[in-house]
Amino acid sequence: MICLVLTIFATFFQAACTGVHERTFLAVKPDGVQRRLVGEIVRRFERKGFKLVALKLVQSARREIALWFSTDELLCWEDSAGHWLYE
Repeated sequence: MICLVLTIFATFFQAACTGVHERTFLAVKPDGVQRRLVGEIVRRFERKGFKLVALKLVQSARREIALWFSTDELLCWEDSAGHWLYE
């Protein structure tokens, strides 16, 4: 069972007068999880000064992926990803 790791990083950049905070979203694809690269990816972001504020491991169902992408946005996503998706 391959899982999709959703990792959220945040780093705070002080704009000249506004004090705006920026957030960066990072998703590790299933092959990266399977190859055990999540720790290295997190480590690289932390070395660059990003602060880890949340980490979530989720398993995506076909209906959830269909909400994220319309059928014309991905090329044959059902055929190529169908073997690891669950209903």
